[in-house]
Order: sequence, then C-alpha cells, then structure tokens
Amino acid sequence: MVYKVDCLNILSKELICTKPNEYLSKHTTIGIGGKCRLLVLPHTQKEICKTIDFCRLNDVLYTKTGNGSNLVVADDGFDGVVIKLGKNFSHVVVQGASLFAQAGASGKKVFNVAKQHGLGGVEFLATLPATVGGAVCSNAGCFGKSMQDVVQKVWATDGMTMKEFCKQDIAFGYRDSIFKHNDFVITWVQFDLQKTDVCRIEKRWREILAYKKATQPLDKKSAGCVFKKCNGVSAGYYIDKLGLKGFCVGDAQISCKHAGFVVNNGGATSKQVIQLMGIIRQRCKQTFGITLEPEVVFLGSTDDFRRLSYTHGF
Repeated sequence: MVYKVDCLNILSKELICTKPNEYLSKHTTIGIGGKCRLLVLPHTQKEICKTIDFCRLNDVLYTKTGNGSNLVVADDGFDGVVIKLGKNFSHVVVQGASLFAQAGASGKKVFNVAKQHGLGGVEFLATLPATVGGAVCSNAGCFGKSMQDVVQKVWATDGMTMKEFCKQDIAFGYRDSIFKHNDFVITWVQFDLQKTDVCRIEKRWREILAYKKATQPLDKKSAGCVFKKCNGVSAGYYIDKLGLKGFCVGDAQISCKHAGFVVNNGGATSKQVIQLMGIIRQRCKQTFGITLEPEVVFLGSTDDFRRLSYTHGF
C-alpha cells in the first residue's frame, strides 16, 4: 500500500482540479467544517472513477458531496478525500420533454434550461440550494413536491461499473433514496417534464421564491431544516411551540424566522450545532413525546465528533 500522503499527491497530479488540505467550511452552505485531505473537483466521469479506485486501493476514506447544503462537517475536518460534484460537472441537455443533467448542476440551472424549452415541473428545484445529485440523494423538495415526482432515471458509478437506476430502483422515501445507503456516485439524472407555458412556469417559480423569502432565513448561512418532519408535521412547528426561536449555543442559533433552521451567526462550530440540536431533541421528547430525526448529514472522522453525535443520539 502506498503511504496515504504520497498516494494523495499522486492522485492530485493525475486529476485536472484538486485542492489539498481544503477547508470544507468553504463548501457547505452553513459555513462550518475543518480541512479534508484532498478536495477533488472532477470534470469527467473518468476522473470520478479514478478517484474512487485510488482511494479503495490505498485504503483512503472518501465521500461525495454537491453544494453541501445539508452537511454539517466536524471542526477537525474529514481525514480523507471529498469528491465535490459542482460547476465542473454541470452540463444540462434537453431531448424532447426529457432533461438530462449532470450531478453537479444547480437546481437553478436545471430550472432555467427547462424554462427556456417550455418545460415545467422543476420550479421548486430552482429555490433549493442543492445540486442535482445531492437533491436526488436526499429526495429534496418543498411545497408538496420532491425529486421523486420529476426524476425518471439516474446513472451512477461505484468506480468499477456504471449502473442505470430506474425510478423503482432509486427507492425514494421521505428525504431518502438508495444513494444514501450505497457507495455509488450519481453522474447523470433524467427528468421527465411537461410542456408548459413559460409565463406559468415563471409565475409558479416567483410564488415559491417569494414565500421562501418571507418565511425562511435565506440571508443567513444554514444547512436548511436540521430535523425531518415528525408525524407529518414540520419539526419547526414543535420547536416554535417550545418558544425556542432565537435560542443560541455560541454562534449557532435557532432561526427567529423559521424554527426548523439552525443558522450560523458568524463563528458557529459543529460542536455548537450538535449541542443545540441535542437540546431541541431532548425538549421535544420531554414535552411532546416525539423523537426528532436529523435531516442534516454529519461528516467527520474524529473520535470527538463521533462521541458528540452519539451523546445526542444522532
């Protein structure tokens, strides 16, 4: 086995765009997170496969991410490789009523291309901060619509093979899909949309955006809703009932605008976010008898981060 640091130097030289010892706080919407060993920004599917194969052969930890919109990274970082699918991997093409997008394409880009071709159905996606791959992975959605309503097929690789996943294979669930439970990295997504008047598409998008601006802290750094719905009710409803809006642990604060959001007021740490989430979870259990489940994903490779997460039942 090649020594880990040497291995990553070799890998870095073989790829077009890499960033060693990169702070992941720069790559999460909540702005929290220490360094990873190597950030890989692939341009091609071949680079994704090469990265995965390299990590496996040399026993290096690796993970995948998009815009980091639901990610809380440990303050000590991640002792491995992060494959970030973003602008370098964001082509979008249209064939008839089908739109094909690479996993790194933003929801806004998919919406704009769809609108240009008079295709409706992804207006909700334009208001989400996730990339297409991340949105599929977590079955992201809002206002009664989610990815499972518009995605027809997904192509993904585990480094060795490329596999086509039909809708039934994706196993969409509430904020869940098969890609949360396997090692495949999404490369392309096929959307089946409907021919729609462009004015109607624009109107629907503006309605959703206006509502989100009025009800969510879009001007603050956050990872979106930190907890999933419980019994079909927004976690924010329960948190609001507890009178916890504005409650802080350090610079991590429960949003005054939407109780389901935890925002970073400038210097929040992952430890503060997890402690705050633990307080919310404990009080909801005591008051309402419910157990809130995290919607955010935790990423870290230090014992301290694991212990902290375990202590609060995450």
